[in-house]
Amino acid sequence: MTIAPANSNAYFETDAAGWTAFGGTAARSTAQAHQGAASLLLTADGSATSRVESNAAAGVTPGTEWRADAWVRCSVSRGVSISINWYNSSFGYLSTSTTVTTAVTANTWTQLAVAATAPAGAARAAINVSMTGTPASGTLLYVDESMVRPAAVLTATPEPGNAPPRVLLQLEYIGATSATIVRTDPDGTSSPVRLAEPATLDGSSQWVGYDYESWFGAATTWTATTSTGAFISAPATLTVADIWLRHPGVPSLSQKVDFQGEGTPVRGVVQAVLQPLGRATPIVVSDGVRKAKQGTITIRTKTDAEADALLALLKDLSQLLLDIPPEKQYGSTLRHQYLSIGELTESRLRPDYYPHPWRIWTAPYVAVGRPAGGIVSQRTYTTVLAQHANYQDALARYGTYTDLLTGA
Repeated sequence: MTIAPANSNAYFETDAAGWTAFGGTAARSTAQAHQGAASLLLTADGSATSRVESNAAAGVTPGTEWRADAWVRCSVSRGVSISINWYNSSFGYLSTSTTVTTAVTANTWTQLAVAATAPAGAARAAINVSMTGTPASGTLLYVDESMVRPAAVLTATPEPGNAPPRVLLQLEYIGATSATIVRTDPDGTSSPVRLAEPATLDGSSQWVGYDYESWFGAATTWTATTSTGAFISAPATLTVADIWLRHPGVPSLSQKVDFQGEGTPVRGVVQAVLQPLGRATPIVVSDGVRKAKQGTITIRTKTDAEADALLALLKDLSQLLLDIPPEKQYGSTLRHQYLSIGELTESRLRPDYYPHPWRIWTAPYVAVGRPAGGIVSQRTYTTVLAQHANYQDALARYGTYTDLLTGA
C-alpha cells in the first residue's frame, strides 16, 4: 500500500504535461532521471524566482494533512524550496503552505519534502518547487518523482467470511512512526482498536491490523491520529448473516452461536424507600443511575464439536461481545453488547436419550462496558519458543492449540 500522487504526471516519463514554469522554461529531459528514464528540466531565465508548479489536484478537505515530495538535481550548489499551494474548488488561489528550503549540492539528487494542513476553503493542492532568490540565467534544475498527496490513507476492508468476522485496517501515514486508531461506532461512541493504542508503523510508515469488534450491518469509520494530525477512513460496513459471540482478547475462540434468547432482562437500581413518621408519601434516596441490564442468555448446540467450542469460549470467564445482525430484528438493545457471563447450566434436549447431542446452555449475564486489554492470540511461535527449549516442551505444556495461543 503506497499513497498515490494526487497530481498528474509526477514522473515525466512521457512529457511535461500538467506543469507550469515561472521565471524560466520547463520541458521533459532524458539527460538526468532519479527514477525511470526522464525528469522535468527547469531552465532559469535570470529574470525572477524560477519555479515549477503542478496542476491543482482535487480531493483536498480542509483540516486534513497533506505532503509534497520531490527529488531535485541542480547544476550549481544553491537553495531549492518546496511548498504546497492551496486552491478552492474553482481553482482560486488561497494561500501557500510553509516553505521548506534545502541546500542542494551541485549535480547531486536531493529529496525535498514538506507537510501542511489544508486551510479553510481548500479543495485543491499543487506542489511548488523553486530555486530561491533570482538564479542566474541558464541555471538548470532537474525535478523527478514530484508529487502532492494526502499524508495518510486509512482503508477499512470488511472480511465477513473470516471466523470470526473482522475488518482489515491498513494505514500509511507518511513521516509518522506511530498512530492511535479509534473506531467511531453507529451509536456515536468511540472505541480504540486493540493493538492500535498506539499502532507502531514500520519503516515504510505502514501498519496492518484487524478490528474484531466492529458492529454488524452498520456503516462505521476509523480515525488514525498522530502528534501532527488525524485522518478518517471511508465508511465500511461489516455485513454478517449469523449471530456471533466474540472473544475480544482471543478472537480465535469466537463462535457463531444458535442464540435462543436473553430471558427477561432487568435494569436494576440502587435506592432506598424511606417512610417518615407522620408523612403519607415516602422519601426515595438513590445514586441516580439505573444499572445495566441483567438476564439469562440461552444458547443451543447441536453437535459435540459445537458444545466443546462453546465451553472453550467461556472457559476463561472473559467478557464477551454478542453481535446480532440488524436483519434478525432482535431490537437495538441486543445488536452489539458486551456481556459478563456467569454460571453455565447444561441441559440435554432429550434427558432420556444420552446419545442425542443437542444441548441447551443457560447462564446469567450482566451487560458491561468494553473490556480493556489487547489481543492475546497475537502470540507468535517466536514468543512460544522464547519460553520453551523446543517444540516438545511446548507440546508437553499445552493440551490444545487454543491453550498454546492464549498461554493458558
